[in-house]
Amino acid sequence: MKNYFRQLALFAVVFCLAQCDDKSFPEAAYPRIKTLPVTNVNSSGATFHASTIQPGTEEVVNRGFVWGTESTVTDNGERIDLGPGGGEFEAVATYGLVDGKTYYVKAFVKTTGFTVYGPSVQFKSGGSPGPEMISFAPMTGTWGDTVTIKGSHFSGVPLNNLVTFGGDRAYVIRSTESTIVCLVPDIKEAVPLTITVGTSQIKSADNFTLLAPIINSFSPQAATFGEFVTIKGIRFHPYTSQNGVMFGTEPAEVLAASTTELVVKVPSSIRKKESTITVASKGLNATSATTFAISAPLVTHLSVTKAKTGESLFITGNNFNIERGGTIVMFDGQEASIESATKTSLQVTVPNGAYAHRSFQIEVQVAEQSAFSSETFELQDAWLRTTDIPAYPGLYGATAFAVSGAAYVGLGANSDNSFWKFRPTEKDWTEVAAFPGGSRWKPATFVVGSYAYVGLGKGDTNQFWRFSPAANAWTPIANFPILNTSTQTVGFSAHGKGYVVTSDETDNFWEYNPSTNSWAKKADYPGVYLPQNYPTTGFVINNNIYVYSEDNSSSANLVYRYDPVTNAWSTVASPNYAGAATGETGFALNGKGYIRSDLYMFIYDPGIDSWEIEMEVNVPGHRDNSIAIDLDGKAYFGGRYYLTDWWEYDPEFD
Repeated sequence: MKNYFRQLALFAVVFCLAQCDDKSFPEAAYPRIKTLPVTNVNSSGATFHASTIQPGTEEVVNRGFVWGTESTVTDNGERIDLGPGGGEFEAVATYGLVDGKTYYVKAFVKTTGFTVYGPSVQFKSGGSPGPEMISFAPMTGTWGDTVTIKGSHFSGVPLNNLVTFGGDRAYVIRSTESTIVCLVPDIKEAVPLTITVGTSQIKSADNFTLLAPIINSFSPQAATFGEFVTIKGIRFHPYTSQNGVMFGTEPAEVLAASTTELVVKVPSSIRKKESTITVASKGLNATSATTFAISAPLVTHLSVTKAKTGESLFITGNNFNIERGGTIVMFDGQEASIESATKTSLQVTVPNGAYAHRSFQIEVQVAEQSAFSSETFELQDAWLRTTDIPAYPGLYGATAFAVSGAAYVGLGANSDNSFWKFRPTEKDWTEVAAFPGGSRWKPATFVVGSYAYVGLGKGDTNQFWRFSPAANAWTPIANFPILNTSTQTVGFSAHGKGYVVTSDETDNFWEYNPSTNSWAKKADYPGVYLPQNYPTTGFVINNNIYVYSEDNSSSANLVYRYDPVTNAWSTVASPNYAGAATGETGFALNGKGYIRSDLYMFIYDPGIDSWEIEMEVNVPGHRDNSIAIDLDGKAYFGGRYYLTDWWEYDPEFD
């Protein structure tokens, strides 16, 4: 029974099929194709074949072949496009085939809605011709420009064409069997192009030349450190790190970059007012036609207008350079130490040094430009170093005198017989006529009227000379009455006459009368007790002579006063400082006497016959056998072994 029904069903199916024709089945939209065997496999390539089994209903927009080393090859392989068409089709693969290597090829047809591949066909390659390069254009340009290469046997797959400029790989945008379009990579110089397809390679006969960048303009034309400058031009590198920008010889930080514009920061290392801007990319340079200028500094305010050396103050302004050495602050020719700096403020320390003036304007220097404070600054040091004495190698036991509004310094153990004139207002030195009596040290010196008198000194001599500042000449006067063999001689003047005290125990005090050019013996100076006590210095107050007697023992150094009217000596208060120093220097100012020792200063007030000791004196170092004079209410002090510094002492600031 079952067999019966089966036979009946089969009969019904056969009957139905016999009643239908081909038009009863709907045609597929997509085509059906078959990949045929590969022919003409040789060293010139291989010929691919395909046949359309069913065209489908959609329009064919492209057809061709793909091939590679995997049987699953599709869009990931090499490709030949033949365009629209149907039926049988073929193509010759002339590139990218390696001799003896096995490949798989598939035919494909693409419609508006489908891409259909035929089955893969295997073949063993006999090789293929290498790529050929006919030309490339343009032959000059810059990074990122598009270059088109014409030739043959290129890969239709962009990534399968290895294009290099020199040794730098280019990005291939698109390619066909005869054309490659690529971008210029980061090259540095004129280089050839090389194309590699598979294992074959070709190099161009001509070089591609990289064009240098060009600067068209920059703005602003002037700015200060750390501000931004925009440079406009062409052929800049699009990556910031590949653009080197220099302001003169100083490198600038590149903040942003494109092929036509760079934004850079003005470097703090600039030290010149003006500089050209240079853009360097891969060894190619462009230099601006105009110069960039650093904005001039500006000083608007000083936090204090009076201070001592070593103290600090703030300078307010603009366009200061915060880098060390970028801003220089000068106090009357002395460079100050900058403790901190911003664009608008400087903290500085008033420098030590030799000053030509006590009051001046502070100068701020930035990039070869100067700005001065509108406020006048005044130094408050009681002891202020001024222009050094030109004499060298030093003034140990020299002499000094003040006459006709100027100071004169000369002689000394380490010097020759030269003399120098110091003008206190100008703070300058000029050499005057040399002392005719030869080199000597610790001579006796006094001034009467408009003449200075210098003589004696250590050694066996009794010569004395008169100096005329007006004539700049020395004239001998009457010899000192006795041959001087003492180690100390000190000169003074009072009541229009000169006085000399020696370290002899008797006949040690003499008066010189310029009117008669003669010497007269006076009452012996009582302060000589050899070998310890002898005169070293002194001063004159109200025509009374005060002689400081140095004691080289443990006893106190004593001071004696001489009254020229009574020709009498008396003892006055002593500094009460035993062994205070050796080779002290004395001077008088404003009715008070001063003894400058090697380290301290003693101040005598004759009104109350007492001394005070100033322990801190702003003159560095050990100062025995130095020199000092008083002039126009101020004292000038300096010298010693190998020292030529010269200091102004103004008691108003003490």
